[in-house]
Amino acid sequence: MPVWVYSRTQKEFSPCYPEGGMDTSGNGPNPGTNVGIGASPGEDCMDPGTPLEGSYTLGNPFPTYFSASWCGDIGEWRMQFYNYYV
Repeated sequence: MPVWVYSRTQKEFSPCYPEGGMDTSGNGPNPGTNVGIGASPGEDCMDPGTPLEGSYTLGNPFPTYFSASWCGDIGEWRMQFYNYYV
């Protein structure tokens, strides 16, 4: 699985984390919210949930979606990883 590294420029600014592609009832896709004029990055998004404690601070888990296909002509697996942002 991949390792996702999200930047935190300062302790008071958290990055937006990916969210599940379905809502809490299991219906998808998760519709998210409308973005108004003058929207602020990091507003109304999933928070990492862990206070910054230095480099590589672990945050809350989030889903990573993937697809795989076998390329028989070259003998390799091709993997694609996806995150869902609301």
